[in-house]
Amino acid sequence: MTFSQNETSLVRFDLASGEQTVVFQPPENSWLVGFAVSPDNSQIALAYAPPRGDSQLGDSGLYVLPTDSTGDSGLLQPLLGNTDDPNDAYFAPAWSADGHFLYYARSLTIATDSGPTYRYDLERLAYPNGQPELILENAVWPDLSPDGSKLSYLSIDPVTYGSNLYLADAGGKNPTPALASGNFLAVDAHFFSPDGSMVIFSAVSDLPPPTGLSWFDRLLGVKVAAAHSLPSDWWRVPTAGGQPERLTHILDTGLYGDYSPDGQHIAFLATSGIYVMNPDGSGLTRVSNAIAFGGMQWIP
Repeated sequence: MTFSQNETSLVRFDLASGEQTVVFQPPENSWLVGFAVSPDNSQIALAYAPPRGDSQLGDSGLYVLPTDSTGDSGLLQPLLGNTDDPNDAYFAPAWSADGHFLYYARSLTIATDSGPTYRYDLERLAYPNGQPELILENAVWPDLSPDGSKLSYLSIDPVTYGSNLYLADAGGKNPTPALASGNFLAVDAHFFSPDGSMVIFSAVSDLPPPTGLSWFDRLLGVKVAAAHSLPSDWWRVPTAGGQPERLTHILDTGLYGDYSPDGQHIAFLATSGIYVMNPDGSGLTRVSNAIAFGGMQWIP
C-alpha cells in the first residue's frame, strides 16, 4: 500500500508487518500534490512542484519515479508541465489499465479585470512519448475502470465551481452524471470496483455549506468545499445507473481509498488513521494510527 504522509512524503506501508518505507521525500519548499502507481508497478507518476524561492504555491508538473526508489529525488524524471509558470498546474494523475495512457487534470489561472478566473481540463498523454490530448473541459480528478472502457471524473461548473460525479467513455465521449444533481453537498475520492460495476466515492450529505476552504479547494481555486474539507462517508453507485448506497457511518475527513488486488477488501486513509473494510462497508478495522494525507493505492 502506498500513500502520501503529512503532505510531504510518499510512503509504502506493509499491511502484514506495519513497516513504513519512504519512497519519495521532497526537498524543502517543494510540494507533492498527487501520485499514481503504474499498472505494472514499475513506476510512479507524481504531480509535484519542485522548490521555487521561499514558498511553493502549487505550480506542479508531472514526473515519473521508479517504484523501488527509497527517497532519492534525483531519480525523478520530468514528463509534462512548465513548473516555472505559477499560472499552470498539473495534478491528479491516473494511469489507464494497460499503462499506455496517463490521464491528469490541468489548471490554468487567467487574469481578468475583476480578478483571476480558473479553467480546468482533463487531458491524457500517450505514455511515454505522446502529446497532450484534451479529453474534457471543466473537469478534474480522473479515474479509469479496470477494463479501460470507462472514465469517472468530477465535472466542475465554470460559474459556481460546484462539482458532481460523472462517467464517460475512456476518450471522454458520452458524459453522463453518475449522481442526481443536489444529492450531496460535496463528492470526491472516487474509484471503480474491480468488475467496473460500481463507483465508490467519498461524500458529504448531512451538513450545512462550509465557510472555509481546504488546501485542496485552494489548489483547484474552487469556491465550494471538497468532501475532504468536511466529515464524509463512503458511498457507492452502480455504473449502469441507480441509487447511491451508503457504506460507512464514520464522518471522517481526508478520505482516499482503493481496492485490494484480489478485490476482497477496500483500504482507505482518513484523518484518524488507515482502515480496511469489506466492499459492502462491513468489517471495518483500523490497521494503523498513522497520519496520512493526499492519496493511497493498494499494490501487490
